[in-house]
Amino acid sequence: MELQKALKPIEELEAAMAELYTRYSDRLKEDPEATAFFAGLSQDEKSHQQVVQYQVRLIKRNPKMFSLVNIDMDGVEQALREITLLIKGPGPDSLEKMVRLALEFESSSTQSFYRTAMTLSNPEVGRFLQNMGLDSANHLKSVQEFAEKRGFLPSAPPKRASDSSRG
Repeated sequence: MELQKALKPIEELEAAMAELYTRYSDRLKEDPEATAFFAGLSQDEKSHQQVVQYQVRLIKRNPKMFSLVNIDMDGVEQALREITLLIKGPGPDSLEKMVRLALEFESSSTQSFYRTAMTLSNPEVGRFLQNMGLDSANHLKSVQEFAEKRGFLPSAPPKRASDSSRG
């Protein structure tokens, strides 16, 4: 499969994630912290979409630099369908459900899918995209921390002072 064709649904997925998080942010106006949290996630997803768009332009300008890739798009397409249904439907009725869905989507393998595809097609460009992989890992971590702070996930037990002095 041509990499450019594989990137189209990934770009759509990033846009859908941004729209979903914007929707959540808009629904949580009575909770400024949650509103800001989801607005930030939305902005990050928009940035991811722009990176994918940049990669598509790069491929169009230099098609010979990128080889064909043998990848399965089912996971990306399934995630896109699920997110689209959430956007079109009434959506979750609580912050906890919104955060749990965000955790589910952020921890799915589809978030790193296109970086893998790019690396398979052009290892030099793939290395460049590892920074975006770190951003996605930070995304997941921030959702986990927000979920713990709000009591939706058990938090790690606090370290005891005596634990840090052992060595």
